[in-house]
Amino acid sequence: MGDSKRRLPRTVETLERGIEEGLHLGGQLCVELGGQPVADLALGEAEPGRALTRDHLMLWMSTSKPVGAVAVAQLWERGRLTLDDPIALHVPEFADQGKGGITLRHALTHTGGFRTLDLGWTGATWDETIAKICALRPEPRWAPGERAGYHTESSWFMLGEVVRRIDGRPFERYVRDEIFEPLEMDDCWIGMPKRQYEAYGERIAPVFQTGGEAPRRLPTTSEAALTRTNPAGNGCGPIHQ
Repeated sequence: MGDSKRRLPRTVETLERGIEEGLHLGGQLCVELGGQPVADLALGEAEPGRALTRDHLMLWMSTSKPVGAVAVAQLWERGRLTLDDPIALHVPEFADQGKGGITLRHALTHTGGFRTLDLGWTGATWDETIAKICALRPEPRWAPGERAGYHTESSWFMLGEVVRRIDGRPFERYVRDEIFEPLEMDDCWIGMPKRQYEAYGERIAPVFQTGGEAPRRLPTTSEAALTRTNPAGNGCGPIHQ
């Protein structure tokens, strides 16, 4: 940690202070400049009584979304789609309830107007989740592209479905084959196989709710949460990858 603390002293001190104040149990930090490491370390604990290491897999939550954006951009570069394609061009049933004019660009920029906070994806199959989104009514008085509002999950599932319809591989397989493995991000996943989840075991760092009398473990890294695919929020891997 010495060199990292010397080069990024305020960043490391902020993380250490957060641990001392109970804001978080630990954290990983990796920064590169011009391809050269500036900082690469782990601080604190993965869970009470167990040190966090560089090799622990951390839940990315919404920072999973850029992976889906890269997947769409790859297909755009390969001439398989344009960013102004209606989603319904690739997933015809999405046009239901008047959503035919919502484009890939709208989905990428959170301007589509089909937000929902209750997908229940951990208890549903991929196809059931897609069907639920396709059946949504667009939000009233929302002109796609003219107003932004955070689409927590819905638009990213649809982008993942577009990738699947065009390429033929499930989204989780596409990102492993076309993004993670070529970049040697071997321990990075969005929807990992159950056998892989079991093999990682304690290498998967739990997520805790802090701020109370004691940290409370959340179910966001359970088998159900990490072995189903959510392009919006269940990516995981060590930060140094």
